[in-house]
Amino acid sequence: MKSLGIVGSYRKGGTIDSAVSAVLEGTNDSGYKSEKVYLSDLDIRFCTNCRTCTQDTGEAPGTCVIDDDMAELIAKCDAADFLVLGSPVNLSSATAITKTFAERCAPMVYWPWGAMAPKKRRRKAPRPAAVIITSSGVPAFIGTRIFTANKTLRDIADMFDARVVKELSYGMAARSQHGGLSDKQLKAAHAVGDRQGWWRGLDLRSYLDVPRAMLR
Repeated sequence: MKSLGIVGSYRKGGTIDSAVSAVLEGTNDSGYKSEKVYLSDLDIRFCTNCRTCTQDTGEAPGTCVIDDDMAELIAKCDAADFLVLGSPVNLSSATAITKTFAERCAPMVYWPWGAMAPKKRRRKAPRPAAVIITSSGVPAFIGTRIFTANKTLRDIADMFDARVVKELSYGMAARSQHGGLSDKQLKAAHAVGDRQGWWRGLDLRSYLDVPRAMLR
């Protein structure tokens, strides 16, 4: 079982990075093998919307014409059983690099010219689980309602057919220059990874994913 954390923040050791790490450590305690990726460390270029990748047939992700690190990252996300996706709010939405990552997930859909809408290349059974994490400078209950970062992260999870099982949101994150979380918050984030990872093997809903995939 593999868990993969994607950090869409430009600041290492800050709020998002700390939360993603804590959740991953929790999944480790549940027997997962985890990996964390910083989008800022990768060469991920802008999508040109040529849709070449969406023309490829078959269940495998399409091939993008851009030669960068995105194909490898898509492969890692596609192989993960547990995704932890995090981004702070920048100008009312997710960071630019997170949105670039989201757009470059286009190879996960099949959309031939002439078709009205794209289709997912395949449905996984059982579906991966996903935890999404956001932070903003306003109280958390407000940030999740007026900003769109959480929607962007949900869209990314959906591209890999992952079911969002938990959403963590940290408000008033702009009060400190370096960000970060309290020991209490870190413990709670760790518990999310541990609990979700442990329940993953017992969740009866996961068994329904098999007939669900067959009916698609």
